[in-house]
Amino acid sequence: MDVVFLVALGLEHDAVRTHLTGARPHVDSAGTHYVLGGLPALDSHPPGAIAALALIGEGNLAAATLTGRAIQEFRPRALLLVGVAGGLTDEPALGDVVVATRIYAYQGGRAETGRFRPRPRGWPTAHGLEQLARAVARDGGWTGSRPVPRVHFKPIVSGDVVLDSRDAPVARLIARHYSDAAAIDMESAGVAEAAHRSDFHQVITIRGISDAADGGKRRADTAGWQRRAAALAADFAVALGRAVGGTPRGADGDRDTPTAPPAFTAPAITTPALATATTPPPEPTPTPEPVPGGARTAATRLAVRTRRLPRSLSATAMIAVGALLYAGIDLALHHDDRPGRPDDATTDTWTEAHSVSDIALPDWRTLDLETGDTGDYDIDDVGNLPGMDIALSHDASRLITLGPARVAVLDTTGDATVDRCLAAETYVDGLYSNLRELLDQGRDVCVRTQEGNLAMLTVRRPPSAASARVEFRYTLWRLR
Repeated sequence: MDVVFLVALGLEHDAVRTHLTGARPHVDSAGTHYVLGGLPALDSHPPGAIAALALIGEGNLAAATLTGRAIQEFRPRALLLVGVAGGLTDEPALGDVVVATRIYAYQGGRAETGRFRPRPRGWPTAHGLEQLARAVARDGGWTGSRPVPRVHFKPIVSGDVVLDSRDAPVARLIARHYSDAAAIDMESAGVAEAAHRSDFHQVITIRGISDAADGGKRRADTAGWQRRAAALAADFAVALGRAVGGTPRGADGDRDTPTAPPAFTAPAITTPALATATTPPPEPTPTPEPVPGGARTAATRLAVRTRRLPRSLSATAMIAVGALLYAGIDLALHHDDRPGRPDDATTDTWTEAHSVSDIALPDWRTLDLETGDTGDYDIDDVGNLPGMDIALSHDASRLITLGPARVAVLDTTGDATVDRCLAAETYVDGLYSNLRELLDQGRDVCVRTQEGNLAMLTVRRPPSAASARVEFRYTLWRLR
């Protein structure tokens, strides 16, 4: 595998996905979904490359876990974290691209009476990969027909905070101790630490500036800057991926350069079907094509490398990676995936509390599933909305679970019965990204609420360009 792209948001996934040819799904042994495809050669770039794309969700904990899995699954030549970020100064401007020369984890430290003493962690970008990115930037043709924005090679700070103020305590801490940083994100530190612990150093972060972290994030998002910044970051990352595919792999003379644009025998898809972590669908093995002189095609290289990969990874170790990043921050991991009491929570231990046949959740609103009450949603207060269980935010593209609530998306549709939610193995803390594609398929969603109750949501009308809201019915059960 030449390159793995990791993204946190659905719109970032879409931005990279449009560049892949011959796309097909791939599900690893842990249930992580990838899209495999080719990056065709362009006239001004080296020959094409083989790529994998994964949507990892927001936050450094998820990023650390899934980065380690991606490295073990593919052992790529390079791993690129791609997406949007907030700018920390007036330069870079909106739409500019920042390529990280170093990642800082800014939240680690020691809290004492009256002061906070930072304990910085940092990871430099590998010199060769950074130099290759600078060469792509100098080439200037990576945006195609789009105007070429400025590309900045600067450090990026990373933490589990959405920063939207230049006067917030977090902003003052960053300005005081990380004054050379140009952008802020929520995944780079997790990716960098996981790669370091995997002894894998070909990692780089590429971010398009979508807001100035100055109180105007919502206005910038509404104006479309997030989608534009994601597209520009994807353009640059794909150009870098092509360049990675055209460079020698090592000193042994194995250049691994494809003789033709990568191609896969499986038909292209738009959204792979969901699968549970316990029963991933079988993956078709690419069929090598004979090439004169013993040269290997892209499909052959993928098959050979896949056979060499270790197929297991310690999930506990990867979770520990993320936890170690931010000592002193109140983060909790839930080790039981099933809602309710794991030993005796059967269908008979739950009773139906109520059913709501028709409800609409608009953009930027929250919902309490026990009472049906709705409220305002402020992204800075995700952990401080007592009683509220879910929120629809960001142009209705994400379903957020608030506080200790958890969410699972079922891989099949059916009756609203509690046993279907009890059987779900994919409950996720905090956030389930890229919900739009799942809602478009009419998937059912199970939620374990803040009070420990269980609800099933069945979508009747997903969000659309004309309506940034989701209409659904739901049934709530309480544990007896």
